[in-house]
Amino acid sequence: FIEKINKYDGIKFHVKTDDKKLIQYNKTQIVFKFILLICFLCFSTKSTSQEFSAIDTHLASLPTQNYSSLEQLHNQIINPRFNEEQKVYAIAKFITNTVAYGERSRNPLNTANVKEGVCQDYAELFIALCELSNIENNYVTGDGKTSAQDIGFYSSNHAWNVVKVNGRYQIYDLTWAAGTYN
Repeated sequence: FIEKINKYDGIKFHVKTDDKKLIQYNKTQIVFKFILLICFLCFSTKSTSQEFSAIDTHLASLPTQNYSSLEQLHNQIINPRFNEEQKVYAIAKFITNTVAYGERSRNPLNTANVKEGVCQDYAELFIALCELSNIENNYVTGDGKTSAQDIGFYSSNHAWNVVKVNGRYQIYDLTWAAGTYN
């Protein structure tokens, strides 16, 4: 019996060259594992989108009100069973759904209550609510380019966030995600 290593779709497996049943068995195992992987990806994606749909439903059910503290607002937005990704999603979605671009609010609680602010207010409210969930959220300023005439010129005219979610840094611009610009 001569044993060698064959490659089948990038996966190595050992076969005996004169044993066709063993070759067929290994190919069947590979196909079965591939089908399991596809099923896992399909169901995990469906589960994730359902988790976010449930968060959207929860946020839509929150009463419109003024908050006495950021802790009160945080406790209404965040379900204690949310994982880190769900918390960031819920906070970001709440802000983009409820805060409109307008006048400078000056502090996160005021932004939440007045439901209006500029990019700095969006970013500061996002930071304050993430801090209450012990999520790293960094304030970033820079140049937000809105037209071709802006190319080549720099001014610090915009603010956004870099948030650490599940060990990876992600960029969030809630001002532009809110979909309004004056």
